[in-house]
Amino acid sequence: MKMGNFRTFGKRNKSPLSINFDEVSCTQVEKWWKQKPCNSLPSLKKIKKQSTSSYDQLYLDVGQKGATKATKCRQCGFFYTKGDESDEKLHKKVHEERYYHKVRWPIKDSSISYIKEYEDGLVWRGYLNASLCTSNSVKIVNLLLSLSEEELGKDNTCLQNDKIQMYVYISRESCNAAGMVLVEPVGSEFNTAGFIECGIRRIWISRPFRRKQVATKLLETIRMTFITSFLYSRTQLHFGEPLTEDGKKFAKAYTDCASFKTYLPK
Repeated sequence: MKMGNFRTFGKRNKSPLSINFDEVSCTQVEKWWKQKPCNSLPSLKKIKKQSTSSYDQLYLDVGQKGATKATKCRQCGFFYTKGDESDEKLHKKVHEERYYHKVRWPIKDSSISYIKEYEDGLVWRGYLNASLCTSNSVKIVNLLLSLSEEELGKDNTCLQNDKIQMYVYISRESCNAAGMVLVEPVGSEFNTAGFIECGIRRIWISRPFRRKQVATKLLETIRMTFITSFLYSRTQLHFGEPLTEDGKKFAKAYTDCASFKTYLPK
């Protein structure tokens, strides 16, 4: 029987696939038949998952909340980057050595006497003349002067007056020198009572102990003990200039007077 010519309708393949099934085993044909079309692509979700899993940083630091940036310690004022091991270690060293360990007071030394006791602390008084201080307290006194000079911008070379006294507040809990006040007589004696005006030359409170009534307790002790058997009123205290902004706010709040008394230390 003679076959006629058949015409194929539709789009003709430019590269027809020709397979000689005589040369291909049945197993290979079955595998080939079960294969998925070559133009199939993985889903977008899989591509996205694979691309992000190979990156270490999954967000950009453009200043948004929670991004890594320099942080200022509220207690010691040191700037450091949280999460950075070297910065964390340096901050810890500065924080502990500068504001805790180095200002430890020998509170258990029986040779040191205290002029006033509070529930959470003790007040020590001494003249800046090293010969009037015990050997154990001289180092701490010098350290407190250095710290106050650095933070307040004061010059310790002018503290040559032998009449200047230092009041130090010591924490019972941590045995730290929490703060200190330098006091000196100002003006001249007048009247028959020989009244001497009291000058607050410098106030310095360690950062961890600020806003805890340390400065107030020191000034209250000064009012009662600067002159024996005499109690100064809060408005009778003179504050040495120049005062910092925080110092002005404290003096105004303590005296409850906007025009508190000031003087210029020599």
